[in-house]
Amino acid sequence: MQKFISTAFLILICFTLSSQNYFRIEAEISIKTKLSDGTSTLTMGKTYFDKNLQKLVYSIAFPEKEVWIIKDSLVYTIVNNQLVNKEVIIPMVQYTLFHLALEGKLANFGLKNSIYTAKKVETNDDLVITTWEVPDKLKEKAGQIITSTKHKDLYGVVLFDPNDSILSKQLYKNYQNIKGIRFPAEIIHVMYSDGKESYQLITFKNIRINSLQNENFYNYPIPAE
Repeated sequence: MQKFISTAFLILICFTLSSQNYFRIEAEISIKTKLSDGTSTLTMGKTYFDKNLQKLVYSIAFPEKEVWIIKDSLVYTIVNNQLVNKEVIIPMVQYTLFHLALEGKLANFGLKNSIYTAKKVETNDDLVITTWEVPDKLKEKAGQIITSTKHKDLYGVVLFDPNDSILSKQLYKNYQNIKGIRFPAEIIHVMYSDGKESYQLITFKNIRINSLQNENFYNYPIPAE
């Protein structure tokens, strides 16, 4: 589960929309993973995010029924309304795809007005390719990021380590327009580690914005320990 959460934060970081008050997003989610050793997994469920609550909830239906809640610097795993695990993470809910979608920052992967600076912008057919770099004093800790947009939608992201080795590649596809939000219904993620590749295909269906239903999931209670 921790591996999925880490990937989710990595992938699900980032959008462009109007000044309308978007504050909630939910969707059916499917994650197909193929690891470098050839094994495959499938995770299916629904996800709920409320910008005002700053709580990200995954209601997993397959392979096992459980709920994951990401709040502040903690990830909670709940089974049968019982808290079975709690893990400490870097606080990143406000940088996930869901939050930045509601804020309007995906087209630049949330990098504009961050510590990153656009050092080079190129065009290749219908792609606009931007190379982002951190300040010199941080280059020993963080590598460059290359993003590409297609018709003003985020299309691809390549993350590098400080030694310019590729950490991951991401493709954002099948955009849908939902109440003014351009949201990718499919994300392909390739991860590199020790010269090996792992793959994830994340798909979203039945995406809803500003729903006033499912309050019990948006503000899912965290059981006492």
